[in-house]
Amino acid sequence: MTQVKQRLKEIEPTSRHTDLAMRKNTFSAVTKQFMDAIEHHRRVAIDFQKAESQQLERQIKIANPNATPQEIEQAIAQAEQGRGAVFAQQLMQSVGGEYRRQQAQNTLDAVQERHEDIRRLAKSVQELSVLFEEMQSMLESQAKVLDQIETSAIETNNQLEAGTQYIEKAKKSALSTRRNKFICLGIFLVIIIIIIIVLAVKFAPSHNNNSQSQ
Repeated sequence: MTQVKQRLKEIEPTSRHTDLAMRKNTFSAVTKQFMDAIEHHRRVAIDFQKAESQQLERQIKIANPNATPQEIEQAIAQAEQGRGAVFAQQLMQSVGGEYRRQQAQNTLDAVQERHEDIRRLAKSVQELSVLFEEMQSMLESQAKVLDQIETSAIETNNQLEAGTQYIEKAKKSALSTRRNKFICLGIFLVIIIIIIIVLAVKFAPSHNNNSQSQ
């Protein structure tokens, strides 16, 4: 169980991995299989525990047919708790005859033998329940992490797209500004040329008149 949990932690998707989607799907699939196996094992253990208790109940009824349901339930509980001496004393006192006593002793032996099995099963069921809760908690926490990673990835992608659009606009703006500069420079040169022509035309007659008067 510990090795499987460690393996699940190794394939947990993190923001450092580029194959986030693939690791996310793998983690979810493996975790689901693991939790299904835990639940199946837990149910099998519970069913077997019930079957063992029912078998003990039948043996107690054989040894003491007059036992009430409350007495049977109490006897099974005492046996499962390891209180075999109390159970044996009560069972021996409730039956008479050598044959009945032998049946009672056989029942006691069976109870004590099954006690360890039932105790181990109860412990196994408890451990599986705890493990199931741990896995459920880990899944919930990982779901939050995955949502945060996915949200961050979407935000990062949106920011990259916005940055790309801004750069494209900046390029277009730079080209437009450069073109406007060339246009302004051309207009300025045309104005200078026009001024030069106007001045040349204006002063040219005066220069010719002065030459003729001499």
